[in-house]
Amino acid sequence: MLARAAARSAASHISANVHLGSAEHLSFADASFDTVVFTLSLCTVKDVPAALTEAARVLRPAGQLLVLEHVRSDDVGLARWQDRLAPLQRLFSNGCNPHRDTLSAIRQAGFDFDWLDQFDEPRMPLPIVRPLLLGSATPATMKSVQDGTSKGALP
Repeated sequence: MLARAAARSAASHISANVHLGSAEHLSFADASFDTVVFTLSLCTVKDVPAALTEAARVLRPAGQLLVLEHVRSDDVGLARWQDRLAPLQRLFSNGCNPHRDTLSAIRQAGFDFDWLDQFDEPRMPLPIVRPLLLGSATPATMKSVQDGTSKGALP
C-alpha cells in the first residue's frame, strides 16, 4: 500500500509525503495534524489503545479523528463466528481482527463522536467483516472546551 500511495501521489497534482511507520509509535511532533484517519487498519495493529493515544497526541487542538473500521457485530451469533474465525482471518488477511470492539476502544481512548454510523457493508467478502463503523470524533477534552463543560471554561 505504501508503494501505491507514493505512486498515486507522484501522479497527482496533490503533494503528499508518504512515511512507513507504526500506528503505535508515530514519528511526528505533538499537534502536527488537523486530521487523523484510520481506514480498516485498527483491526491489524497490535496495540489499539497505543495507536489511539498516538492519534490523539499528533492531533492539533480541535482536530478530528476519521474512522472506517471493522467492528464486533451486535448480532450475538455473528459475533461468535467472528471469534471462531478470527485466527483464520488473521492468517489470511494480514492480521485482521474484525471481532474487536473498536467503538469502545475509541471511546476509552478519550474520543467523543461528532457523528457515527454502524452498518453492514454487503460488498465485503465475508459476513464476519461486514459490520463497519464510520464516523468522526474529537478528543473528549477538546469537546468539553468547545461546549463549555470543562473545568475553568470561559463563559
